[in-house]
Amino acid sequence: MAPRATRRDRIVPESRLAEVFERITQETKIMQQNMGRAPLGRDEARLDVQARLKDQLILAPLTRGGNLPFRRLCADFGANVTYSEMAYARMLMKDNLVGRRERSRLYRAPNEQCFGLQIATNVISEGVFAGKLARESGIDFIDLNCG
Repeated sequence: MAPRATRRDRIVPESRLAEVFERITQETKIMQQNMGRAPLGRDEARLDVQARLKDQLILAPLTRGGNLPFRRLCADFGANVTYSEMAYARMLMKDNLVGRRERSRLYRAPNEQCFGLQIATNVISEGVFAGKLARESGIDFIDLNCG
């Protein structure tokens, strides 16, 4: 029987975090340049998000109630911005049934115009992994819960 992997074996080592952050920053700049606009500063990004959300009907984030069929129904009734159920970053990293179930929270209904992922974590490397996974899945924004 193989030895059980520890929590430390399943997360990105602290020594690689700077490399991961730099790569994400570079990829974000390239994506924004390809979209025809310069990368936004922190204040500009905040104003951009505020402008996108102004006068929109937003489905409040729900920990275990905002599943895909419910969000699809809410979007049909006019919700412009929707959130996934809360996903636990540590569970997103697992390669088993629990991990697959947690990753199913990243699925988006075709009628969801602006879709955000709630992520719960208190470990930086797990949050970075979850953010990268969200970006690759086409999530529009992240609601990060570190509490």
